Amino acid sequence: MSLSQTLRGAAARALGKSARVEQIVAMSPRVVRVRLSSARLAASEIPPGAKIKLHVGHGEMRSYTPVVSEGADGTMDVVVYAHADGAACRWVRQLTVGDDVAFIGPSTSVRGPDGPLPWACIYGDETAIGLAEAIVGALPAGTPVVGALETAAEDAAALTDSRLDAVLRGQTHGDALMDHLKQLDLPPGDGVVWLSGEASAVLRLRQALLDRGLVREQLRIKPYWSLKGKAHRKKLERTVLRS
Repeated sequence: MSLSQTLRGAAARALGKSARVEQIVAMSPRVVRVRLSSARLAASEIPPGAKIKLHVGHGEMRSYTPVVSEGADGTMDVVVYAHADGAACRWVRQLTVGDDVAFIGPSTSVRGPDGPLPWACIYGDETAIGLAEAIVGALPAGTPVVGALETAAEDAAALTDSRLDAVLRGQTHGDALMDHLKQLDLPPGDGVVWLSGEASAVLRLRQALLDRGLVREQLRIKPYWSLKGKAHRKKLERTVLRS
């Protein structure tokens, strides 16, 4: 482990908040829900769409959108997509109930619902399951919700309880979401669309929605990753996705 990783790990433990692992649920072979509790955490401090940075060992930090249930003060869920052999994947596979973890935040990531909406739409992939749950959970009862989450076939079970449609990924990330959007009749009124997941797929969905007459103010966008790497995602966020 490098010196910078050692320092980041020490800073996370010293300056961050501590939480205890209360529950670990395998939603599918590669999607895991982790329930955390912390005496220093109030549900009111976590607006829907906020993020926390979890220390996943060896000085590595990873961002997640916490899901907070109504009345569950001090408790939050994070949904981890363990799709490779990175630090977060190794961390969640080794995690056990009773472990202590350090986190920083919450902080702003993507703006959630501001109040009643005529409808809400969400598109994303496995990495956006937590965000989708947080958004849907914050909507007033009875709000129409449309959209879809895209997964690999082996992880479709992770969407069993989702209010969004589940679509299976083809050869290219985002194709199944684009096909779903083409067939979707958006409800009347000025609703809000949340787009997340892989950056290039988000960019394609954004353009398709604009082509259908939606305005930029109706779109709340946060790509979580890119097949072309972190620099590509950051560049898109700074340029075209901001316009």
